[in-house]
Amino acid sequence: DAPFFRAIVHLLAGRKEAATAGAWEFLAKTDKEYSPLRLERMMMRHLVGELKDADLEAEAKLQSRFQANDLYWYLALVGGSRAWAEKPAASTPGHN
Repeated sequence: DAPFFRAIVHLLAGRKEAATAGAWEFLAKTDKEYSPLRLERMMMRHLVGELKDADLEAEAKLQSRFQANDLYWYLALVGGSRAWAEKPAASTPGHN
C-alpha cells in the first residue's frame, strides 16, 4: 500500500514526523485482520508508538529468516542502530 512505502521513504529521508503521518494513514486504510499485511502493520504500529522494539524482535524470532530480516532492517532504519542492521547478516549463511 502506498502509505506504507511513503512512510518508509520519509524515514529514509530523515523525516520522522512525515513518516509517522504516513504510518497513521496506512493503519487507517488497512484492515487489521488482513494477514498478508501483518508485518507491515506491526512496523507502522511501532512507528506510531503502539509497539516496542522488543515486540518486533519477538515477532522476528517467529518468522522465516527473510521476513525476520525485513523487521530487523526496519528497526535499524527507525532507530539508527547498527546492531539491528547486523542481525540479518549474522543470520544469513554464506553472506559476503
